[in-house]
Amino acid sequence: MNRIRSVLLLAICALSISRIAPAQVRLTNIVSEGTDSAGNYIGGYDWHTTTLLSGAWYLWVIQGDNLNGAFINSPGLDVPLDPGTYTFTLYATHNKPDVGHYSLNLAFNGQFRPSICVYAPTQTSIVAPAFVANPASSRLRWDDAIVPSSGAASTVIANRRITVTDFRYTATGLYNVDRVAPYSTSPDGRLDNVGQFTLLVEPATEPPYDVEAGFALSPTNGVWQYGWKPSPLAGEFYPHSNGGATPSGLDVLISANNSHLNYNGSGRTIALNLTQRSTWYPGEMSLHPGQNGEASTIRWTCSSAGRYVFYAEFWRIDAANTNPTVVLNNTTVLWSAAIRSATPRAEYATPTTVQLNAGDTLDFCVGGQYASGNTGTRAVITPVGDNAQVWIAHGDG
Repeated sequence: MNRIRSVLLLAICALSISRIAPAQVRLTNIVSEGTDSAGNYIGGYDWHTTTLLSGAWYLWVIQGDNLNGAFINSPGLDVPLDPGTYTFTLYATHNKPDVGHYSLNLAFNGQFRPSICVYAPTQTSIVAPAFVANPASSRLRWDDAIVPSSGAASTVIANRRITVTDFRYTATGLYNVDRVAPYSTSPDGRLDNVGQFTLLVEPATEPPYDVEAGFALSPTNGVWQYGWKPSPLAGEFYPHSNGGATPSGLDVLISANNSHLNYNGSGRTIALNLTQRSTWYPGEMSLHPGQNGEASTIRWTCSSAGRYVFYAEFWRIDAANTNPTVVLNNTTVLWSAAIRSATPRAEYATPTTVQLNAGDTLDFCVGGQYASGNTGTRAVITPVGDNAQVWIAHGDG
C-alpha cells in the first residue's frame, strides 16, 4: 500500500512517545439509551452529554439526588472523582413511548468509548428494578457509531476503581416532570425520563492492561511488545524495526516485510479510503499482515503469577480477509476467527479467564491477506481478584 511504502522510505527510528493517563479521575461522558431485554440499543432512543454531528439530543446531568438541582453540563461534562461516593441524576426529554429497558454508559478521562455499561428494566413504581452489567455481546450507540458494550459495571482508571453501585431509569410518567428540551434546560411540553446512578470510587490494587490506553510509539513498551511472527503458532517473535507518524496522522510501527501496526492518537477520525471504509476512530489500533501473510502481533508478558481475564476484539477496517488469533505461550490457541470482507466490522472474543505464571505471554495476532489487510485490534487484560472486572469496548456501525 502506498502509504506504507512512504513510511518505509522515511526510515524513522522508533520513538518513545508515552501516552500516560493522568492521575486525576474525571467523568467526561455519559450516554443513556433505550434497549431491548438483552441490552441492545433501540434506534432513536439515545441521549448524550456531548454534541454529535447527527444532532442527537442532549442528556442533562445533576450532581446529587435532588430532582430540582442545578444542571452541571452545557452539554459537555467534566467532573473530578476523588475516592468517595457520588450520585448523579439524569434528565432526558422524550417524544416516543417508553421502552422496557434503559442503559447507562460512562467514559472517563476523555476515553473515546465507554468503560462502564449497565442497564435495567424501566422503573414504573417506587421500587427500582435491579440493574446488571450490559453484556459484551450487546450493542450500543456511542459518538454516532454502533459499538459493543464494555460488559462491565466497574473499571480502573488512573489507579482508581470506579464501580456503579446503583442505577435506575424511570418511565416518563413516574415523576410527571418537564425540565428539559432536546438542546436546552427549559420545559418543552413533554414529560422527561429521569435516571439516577451512584459511583463508588476507591483505590485499585492493580490496573488493567489496555494496549490502546497505554500505547507508546516504541517496539517495546513495558509489558507490551509490537512486532510480527511467521504465523501465530510458528517461529520467533520479532519486534518492529521502524516507527513514525504518517502524513494522515496515524502512528505506525513497521518491519521490512511491511507487517505493521497503526494507532490513531490524533484525537480525530482518520479516513484513508472511504470506499473501503478504511477508517480509524480516535484511540483505535490496527494490525496489518506482512507481504507473505506474516502475523502482525501484539505480545503481552505476564509480570506476576495469578488469574487474569483477557478480552480481545478484532474488526474489519480494510477489505482483505484476515485471521485474528489469540495465542498463549506461542503454542496454544485460546481464540480465533475469520474476518471476511463481507462481514460486519467487529468480531469478538468471549472474555476468558486464564491462570498465568510470570513470564507467560499472550499474543494477539492478525495474519491473512496482505493487500488492504488493516484489522482493528484491541486487547485488555485484567487481574482477577479484589472484585476486578474486565472492561472492553470498541466499534463502528
